[in-house]
Amino acid sequence: VNELAISPLDPNIVLAASDQGLLRTINAGGAWSKVHTQQTWTVKFRASTNTVFTARKSGSGSDFRISTDGGATFNNSNTGWWIPGAGEECTGVMLATCPSNPTKLYAYIIGSGANLKGYVGVFVSNNLGASWSNTNPFGAIGNSPTAYAIPGHTNLMTNNGLFSGFEQGFYDMAIVVNPANDQELIAGGTSWFKSINGGQTWLALGSYVGGLAWSHPDMQALAANGSDLWIATDGGLDYSNDFGRTIEARMNGISGADLWGFDSGWNED
Repeated sequence: VNELAISPLDPNIVLAASDQGLLRTINAGGAWSKVHTQQTWTVKFRASTNTVFTARKSGSGSDFRISTDGGATFNNSNTGWWIPGAGEECTGVMLATCPSNPTKLYAYIIGSGANLKGYVGVFVSNNLGASWSNTNPFGAIGNSPTAYAIPGHTNLMTNNGLFSGFEQGFYDMAIVVNPANDQELIAGGTSWFKSINGGQTWLALGSYVGGLAWSHPDMQALAANGSDLWIATDGGLDYSNDFGRTIEARMNGISGADLWGFDSGWNED
């Protein structure tokens, strides 16, 4: 399961975006049905409504989908949505809603292809997903003809924001909008970046690049509520009360381990 969404009107209704499709329960998990079978990366409820947004795999591309009945049925809404070129493929989408502007949505899209280096862009809709546009003011996608560069054309997936960096695909991917300001976003993959102008430019915050105190690479989740921002990475949990201007670790009492594999050994006398 890639993401869960609980209905704000009925907590018994839950949707699960998974690699096996979009699943839905109306009895708090007592039973589940599949809304569709395609790989689904993300699912979000619009606050205080039955409207649901999701994105799924479709051939080499993807579909943005909308439901107005709590996720029982969906329709595609792909006007302005990214379409892969030759040799390209969509490999993930994460959606972010805007608490201060309920009709606005952001879509963080990644892809494979020699020119992309893991990253497509952040797209925006100002009309509940009816149409989409690239937040980059020049419509730049990929490293050519406009090369990746911080802050004007930052690759949010690579560790250094440039074509020369490395990325790990959908494994590391998260985005969140400041609840009080729909122009402020934080997103990233191996490192994390911040925009204060609706995605037009992105500055590095931390991990491999950026000026913040040390934060572990590999973004797994971002969550904001009021002035509280939580950053979950492969290294644990960090907290900020000023939307990423400062951070501190919040891991006392949390323990964990990563087991990467095993092998056998022997001794011959």
